[in-house]
Amino acid sequence: MLRATGDGPVGRCRVVIRPERVRLVEGEPDNGLPVVVERRVFTGATTQVHLRSGDVTFHALLANSGGVAGEGATHAEMPVDALRLLAS
Repeated sequence: MLRATGDGPVGRCRVVIRPERVRLVEGEPDNGLPVVVERRVFTGATTQVHLRSGDVTFHALLANSGGVAGEGATHAEMPVDALRLLAS
């Protein structure tokens, strides 16, 4: 389960986050999901990482700092203040 701040819709909703706010980490974060890295797309200064958690897919946008972006990551960390809830 993910936590978000602010007033959100009651009932079913969608969770949205800007891809640059997603962090890939080893080990379970305070607020996040277990993920499988499906693909990496090098775009120069950043790498777009395609992720899957269960039947949900989403992207992370990571700054390139040498090495392989997201290598060894087992979870996507999503800061509480970066998540927004939208009625679905």
